Amino acid sequence: MKSFRELQDAIFNELHFDSDSHLYGSIIYYGPDDTLATKATVGIVDDKNNIIDFRRFYSEDIDARESCCVNQSIISFLKKYTLRKVLVSDKIVGCPHEEGIDYPYGEKCPLCPFWENVEKIIQR
Repeated sequence: MKSFRELQDAIFNELHFDSDSHLYGSIIYYGPDDTLATKATVGIVDDKNNIIDFRRFYSEDIDARESCCVNQSIISFLKKYTLRKVLVSDKIVGCPHEEGIDYPYGEKCPLCPFWENVEKIIQR
C-alpha cells in the first residue's frame, strides 16, 4: 500500500463493516504545515462518542498519507473492530505536537509557526 488512495481502497475492501455496529473509526492527519502530514491519529468511538481505542502513527521521512508503513499500521489497527463507518480527513488539520504534552496549554507550538494564526479545527 503506497498512497492515500490505496488506503481508502483498503478501508473499503479489507475492513469488515456492519450497519448494526455502534463503533466508528476516524483517521486524522497533522503536520508542521498544510502540505506534509507527519502524524496520523486513528480513533474508535461508540455511538455515544466514548473513546474506545486511540493510536498515533508517525512518519518523519515521507508524508504519512503516502507511507506504506503508516497505512498498513492503520489498516491493521482498524481490522480489530467491526465498524459502522470510517471517516477519513482529506486535509491536514493542524500541528502534530500536542498542547499540554509537547508545549504548555494556551500557548502556540514553537515548532510549527505555520499554524500560529490558523484556527484549530479540532478541540480537546
